[in-house]
Amino acid sequence: VRKLLAVETLGSVTTICTDKTGTLTEGKMIVAKAGLKDDLKSYLAMALCNNLADPLEMAIWDYLKKQEGFSPERIAENHQRVLEIPFSSDHKFMATVNLFPDEAGAEHFLFVKGAPEIVSEMSAFGEGERQKNLEIIEDWSKQGYKVLGLAFQKVSGSDWNNISAKTMPELEWAGIIGLWDPPRKEAKEALMLAQKAGIEVKVVTGDHRYTAEKIMSFFDMPVSHAQVLEGKDLEEMSDQELRNSIKNILLFARVTPRQKLRIVSVLQELGEVVAMTGDGVNDAPALKKSNIGIVVGSASDVAREIADLVLLDSNFKTIVAAVEEGRVVFENVKKAVFFMLSNSFAEVFLILGTILLRWPMPLTIIQILWLHFLCDGPEDIVLAFEKK
Repeated sequence: VRKLLAVETLGSVTTICTDKTGTLTEGKMIVAKAGLKDDLKSYLAMALCNNLADPLEMAIWDYLKKQEGFSPERIAENHQRVLEIPFSSDHKFMATVNLFPDEAGAEHFLFVKGAPEIVSEMSAFGEGERQKNLEIIEDWSKQGYKVLGLAFQKVSGSDWNNISAKTMPELEWAGIIGLWDPPRKEAKEALMLAQKAGIEVKVVTGDHRYTAEKIMSFFDMPVSHAQVLEGKDLEEMSDQELRNSIKNILLFARVTPRQKLRIVSVLQELGEVVAMTGDGVNDAPALKKSNIGIVVGSASDVAREIADLVLLDSNFKTIVAAVEEGRVVFENVKKAVFFMLSNSFAEVFLILGTILLRWPMPLTIIQILWLHFLCDGPEDIVLAFEKK
């Protein structure tokens, strides 16, 4: 707990906006499926377009180490990175340009990995291939896999200097991989407990809608078409339209950090006390805006500085337990305050009454102190620590 007031606010939380990866799932990813059009170029994209910065990239690295005759360490050492476009929730891909030296000189290759529908849009396909590819992506997503698209392109001369997230050349499609992140067993019970306690839970994720829907089905939280809102549709909605529909939405998919901020703002306008989970630098505005900003243990330093709570085990169950504890603290504080006020009111009423009636003072100063320090004190302490 980074801010003590957060404990009391936790007791008033009415809506939890939680990410999927790492909180509802274990965050222990493995590459479970691969549909590669060009094995070598796909392996190069996975090795060179990789910073080993999170469980997803580590899972890809482990997968590469199992491939016969391929060493990701050696590949990374021998091919210098001259340009990097870091992954962002806005453009949804990461790209690098790497140097491939040979006897005739040197060549530069651009490698991209990211959301498959985005990478697919930037790639060239034959007639009917694009649609067939999108159908495979959709099928894998419906099975609960987090799908990544891989692509590459040879870059001539110094053209790589002109590459940016907004000025990408046409790519050659390399393939897709499907990563499996097991759902947390305890999350199902925690979600049911939250609903029983009157807390609404909304899943806000950057993943594909079908991936998130499949994971939610493991927790007996099936979502209908009307209960899902994708980032592209959210962008086209006015604030009033969002206010009218947000209560019925259980899953926000493919959302950007800016859209997370908008979701929190609209919920607060409707009177909700919102707890929001996040981890990246871009999540900071939404975390700050929410009533309780919660970050996972692996969050960036910027997100940690903004957050009210740091979730060391990155587990959704811990959020629900923290809200429960916050309610207990809040209720016990109320009990102690009411107890003190009722006793004080009785004393004030008694003393004012005797003054108005011109009777002798019923209590001396010592007796009043005795009541407050010795008679009330132990009860106040007991009430503050009363069990839930």
